Amino acid sequence: MRHDLNMAVQQQRSSVLNVLDLDLDFFLSGIATRQAPKGKRLADELAPWSEGEVRDFLEKQCGLTRSAPTPGAFVEEHDGVFKAWRNLILANRLRFPFDVVHVDAHADLGMGDGSWHYVSTDILHRPEQERILPVEGGPSGLNQSNFLLFAIACRWIRELTFVYHPDCKIGPGLRDIPRTAMKNYDVAGPFIQLKKLRSETPPGIRPEDGVIVGLEPEVPLHRMAGTEFRSGAKFDFVFLTRSPRYTPAAADALVPVILSYVAGA
Repeated sequence: MRHDLNMAVQQQRSSVLNVLDLDLDFFLSGIATRQAPKGKRLADELAPWSEGEVRDFLEKQCGLTRSAPTPGAFVEEHDGVFKAWRNLILANRLRFPFDVVHVDAHADLGMGDGSWHYVSTDILHRPEQERILPVEGGPSGLNQSNFLLFAIACRWIRELTFVYHPDCKIGPGLRDIPRTAMKNYDVAGPFIQLKKLRSETPPGIRPEDGVIVGLEPEVPLHRMAGTEFRSGAKFDFVFLTRSPRYTPAAADALVPVILSYVAGA
C-alpha cells in the first residue's frame, strides 16, 4: 500500500477539479445544535425541505442536472467522504489539490475535539504521502465532525467554500470554525493555516504559546449563506452524507431526490 500512496502523491497536479460536498442536515428547517445518541436519529423538531426546494437548490445554485448526473458517492457519516476521496486519489481518479464546496449546517473542521492537537503534533510531522492514514475515532481521530481538517492536513484541498445554513446567525459563517485552524488565529479571516507544533506539546497548550515549529500552506476559505451561493464552475464529483445523528428519519425521503443528480451513488 505504501507504494500506491507514493504513486498517488507523485502524480501530476494539472487542472483543478471541483468537488461538491453535501450534508443532508443542510436541507432542514433549522440547525441541529446537538447530535442524537449513538444509534438514534434526531428528533422531528426540524422538518426537511420540500422536494421542490431541494431540486431548485441543486439545479439553480449548484448547476446539477438529472439528465447528466455527476460522478460521486453516498455515505452515512462524513468521515466516509474522506475515505472516498482517499480511494479515488489512490485510483488516480481524483487529482489533488482540488477545490471543495462544503454545503453543510456545520463546518466539520474539528471544533470542540482534540483533533487539532493530534494533527499539529503528529500528522503534520509525517511525510505528505503518510498523512492519509490517520487514527480513526476517539477524542482526536478522524470522525464526521473533523474530516475537512484531516483533508487539509493531507494537502488535498486547494480552496474551501463553506456554504452554511441560511438560519446560521453566528456571524458570517463563523459557526464551528476553530481559531486554531485559522491563519493568525483570525476566525473571521480569509485563510486556513494549520500549525505544526513540537511533537511533545501536551494537550491544552495553545499554538500561540511558542510551540510552533512550522506552518502549512494557506488554504483560502470562502463563506456564504445557502441563499447567496451560486456555483461558478461545473462540479466533477458530488458527495452526499446522511449524518443520521444530525438528521431526522423524515429527511431520508430527500436522499433519492439528491442522488438523482449523482452517478454511481
